[in-house]
Amino acid sequence: MTNLKKLPALSSLFAASIKAPAIIFVLLVALAVPSPVNGEPETVPKTAPTEEKTKEVSVSRAYILKKLALALLKCGRKSEALEKIDLAFSLDPYNSDLRQTRAYILKQCEKPNATPKETKRRETEIDSNNYKLGKEFYDKNAYKQAIEYCNKELETPKTSKNPKTFRRTRVALKLRGLCYLAIGEEEKAMTDFEHYVDLSALSRSTEATKASSAKQLIDDLPLKLQLSYKFKSVLQNQLRLEKLYSKMIELSNFHNEASFERAMLYLGKGDLNSAACDFESYFTYGDCYHRLDALSWSIFCNKALKREAKLKELLAHVDRQRDFATKPELLFLQDKNFTAEELVAVSTDKKDQIARGTIAGMVLAQKGNLEEAAKYLQKVIETAPDTSAEYFVAKKELERIKK
Repeated sequence: MTNLKKLPALSSLFAASIKAPAIIFVLLVALAVPSPVNGEPETVPKTAPTEEKTKEVSVSRAYILKKLALALLKCGRKSEALEKIDLAFSLDPYNSDLRQTRAYILKQCEKPNATPKETKRRETEIDSNNYKLGKEFYDKNAYKQAIEYCNKELETPKTSKNPKTFRRTRVALKLRGLCYLAIGEEEKAMTDFEHYVDLSALSRSTEATKASSAKQLIDDLPLKLQLSYKFKSVLQNQLRLEKLYSKMIELSNFHNEASFERAMLYLGKGDLNSAACDFESYFTYGDCYHRLDALSWSIFCNKALKREAKLKELLAHVDRQRDFATKPELLFLQDKNFTAEELVAVSTDKKDQIARGTIAGMVLAQKGNLEEAAKYLQKVIETAPDTSAEYFVAKKELERIKK
């Protein structure tokens, strides 16, 4: 009798649910929707007790969003289902069940009788999701997973007539190159960067991308192109790098870090003439990031090459700039009672000590004080990352001293 008395209340609740918004109905359906992977209801995955609370919340949200996506799919709301499963995947990217569920939803979203226009739009949407997921994995340092999505993006046939898909091809190449670089696969990274710069040059010549997008995308690449000494010590790779920097300089009209990085490459190789030209160009037209370094190295190169007129011009510029007049490296280069030891000791900042130690070693080597030069250069090698330009310069100069 007690149960019968509850029937009116249950019927009222059911009637209210029918009048409720559609999303409530979808949530009710979600409770009864099994996973497409094995057809059996699942339990909410649990994280280890030692994991952070935020991770636990993300996994739980991902599970709920997955069930909601399947419910939306069952109700015919495919685009919303895809949106929810993508969000779930971003919250719990290592969940293989979510990966399979997303693949299932993507397959269900395909229309058998879709028009060419609909198919193209759908492919564009899927491609966009591939790149976005790849970027999310990259930001989480999950480089191998990011590479998988970049591969999917790049494997999809595209045409340069479509500016959006053409741009995604370029940025996917750059992203994959950065992923390869992060996991130590430098040859693959270099190949991707070469293709990226080539496509950037091509995109610049098209009407659709004349709004300096290529310049904006390429500006930070020289700063991120941190290759190991082992890679850069190979002559063929040095030539490839020189060519890559040259293309970037041409694209950016000498207003990015590529000219400074190429100058440091020339300096390490012992080509002081080419290095001096790039240092001067960067100092004259470049940004402020390495401006003092460029001026210092320009003075060093012209002094070593005995270009008195150019050296006089550079020193006059130092005298006119109050900010530069008292810089330790410039005082040292002008022999104004500033020793190599004082130059390095004047700052406790590691980056400053590496930069100034390199200058000290190079100047002492140029003066013929090879034993002292070797000490400073060896210190740079011991403290600087082997991907830095200073490490390359110091290592190459030390090799020349020991010959």
